[in-house]
Amino acid sequence: MMKKIALIIFSVLLLYSCGGGGSSAGSSDLIVRSVSGEQTAGSGQFYDITYKVYSARAESGVVTKFYLVEDSSLRSRTSERDDVANQYYIGADSFDPSAGENTRVFSIQIPSDITASGSFYIVADIDPDNLINEVNESNNGPEGNSSAVSSLTVSLDASTADDTNLIIDNVELQSSSVVFDSYDTGDPTAHTALGDADGDHPFLRKAHLKGHVNIVVEGKEPSATEMNNVKLKVQVKVGGTWRDVDYWSNTLQAFSGSTTFALLNRSLESLDDDEESVPLTPEHTMDIDVSFPEAVVDDMVSYAASNTNTFEVRVILNPDDSIAETTKADNTYSMNVSIYSAGVSASPYMLENSFKKHVGDRSKIRLGVEMYSNIGLVMSADQHGALCSNGISFPITVFRHSATLIDITSIYAAYADDPGNSGYSNKIEFLGTVVDMDENWALPQTISYPKSWNQTQEIASAELMVGPVPVNVETGATGTIGYVLSITLNSTGVTSSNHLPDASLGLYAEAGVGTSAFSAGPVVDLTLIEELLKVVASSSFTYNSGDDDLDDGTLGLTVTNDIDAISGKFGLYVKYSTVKWCHKFGVPYPCGTKKKKSTKWIYETDSLYHKKSTLLNESHSWTF
Repeated sequence: MMKKIALIIFSVLLLYSCGGGGSSAGSSDLIVRSVSGEQTAGSGQFYDITYKVYSARAESGVVTKFYLVEDSSLRSRTSERDDVANQYYIGADSFDPSAGENTRVFSIQIPSDITASGSFYIVADIDPDNLINEVNESNNGPEGNSSAVSSLTVSLDASTADDTNLIIDNVELQSSSVVFDSYDTGDPTAHTALGDADGDHPFLRKAHLKGHVNIVVEGKEPSATEMNNVKLKVQVKVGGTWRDVDYWSNTLQAFSGSTTFALLNRSLESLDDDEESVPLTPEHTMDIDVSFPEAVVDDMVSYAASNTNTFEVRVILNPDDSIAETTKADNTYSMNVSIYSAGVSASPYMLENSFKKHVGDRSKIRLGVEMYSNIGLVMSADQHGALCSNGISFPITVFRHSATLIDITSIYAAYADDPGNSGYSNKIEFLGTVVDMDENWALPQTISYPKSWNQTQEIASAELMVGPVPVNVETGATGTIGYVLSITLNSTGVTSSNHLPDASLGLYAEAGVGTSAFSAGPVVDLTLIEELLKVVASSSFTYNSGDDDLDDGTLGLTVTNDIDAISGKFGLYVKYSTVKWCHKFGVPYPCGTKKKKSTKWIYETDSLYHKKSTLLNESHSWTF
């Protein structure tokens, strides 16, 4: 893999040494036609920039750097000062212009370290590192193109750098519907064995609202200790009244009225003597796992019966003002969800359960857990016995590249009158590769064995903007996966106690850039998942050969789950230089550089999702 990265970097460097990449010689030209922004801005605050770019042909990955420069420095035609006072690099944009004129609108965060208030022009410098081979390389910045400087000034307030504002940037739900069944409506007759499978795995209500929320910080970033006191809560509106629902807390290992952040202490950034740190926008991901209290469920079901099954749900950040903010208007995010009641099992002589949970943000890393398990009695014309099936898969999305991390399927069957079709089949796949397949169709038999594998495989490659630098990053999973099987099959039933799977997987990453003007690398200490799913299934039946039927049968199914998903740190750092602007006789020109270092944190959390729970605990008996 490192050879592949080295080949990519060498190829880009070769192009770069010949005058750029992305176009054949002399065939392209990039010109900023205009640049503008809002009239007021604040240090540490988000700011919208609009600029127009003419491109002689379609290009990809064109970077434009932006500066705030003191108004008299670039507009005056009489001054002969060599240094431009009060100039600040504020960030970069990257996009794929088409041939002709392109209008681009994007949001940037003014760096918090700008301490000088006043009036500034916005200055654009497109393709500053000459990665695109152009007919004219001298018209990319203000020294050869006056249109790269805004015609009006921006009034900057530097005092806002000391203010903090938390913003719910986005909420993404796993599903916009919630299914209530008898567990949630409190029907004591439908399920006879509610309760703990064991003391470490409490039974939890089934109807959950799941997803994640993205939070960004404007201005002064609170410390990890301060952020860990910030609460997040969810409410549902029933009949015009907002009702609190229960939020899973990784810290308490229980549902409560709210949850809090679980940030790690950030390591101090190491800097060379001639470097300065440029902090990037803090961005945090929090998991949503909400359970509806029984009283709220009853009121929602009652309201839906005579009104509508659609309800407004809102997520509230920092509800008790543990951190002082400049505004609370962006601390609430609302959406609609629909409720439904559970359907009836297709077979009356079957116990079954399914579970789906996705953790994280798909634009970063999102890991899913999708499980099903069932055991049932079979009473067909030619088969009488029991059938058990289990399955679990882990769909993973890394920087919007999707794959299935682990996929395990297992089937067991025991038929008193059909021993040739009795037996088992198991298969485990890791990122599409079958690492184990085992089957044996015979009756009776007992198997008991553990299996495990050390696995490493690439999942995705992507290009990310880290500050002003496009970084190529390759990511993959590495660690141990396996399962433990214990199965007994005979003419009177099936028993099994299986760990599906027993997995501990982490993330690895390698990063590089396409030019020697930059350097980049990963900061990786991220556990993707530690997972143990235990399925205990049992059946017994009495087969009457005289009338070729079952006289009686019992089924039991218990599913417990230990999961810890996405915990630790994952970030990318870049080192780069920014232009220092000077001017002579009113003409601006680049006259030096400043070395910078920035780190973009993808995740930084103790755990996005950590829970032990009983997903199913049931038993039934029948006499036929």
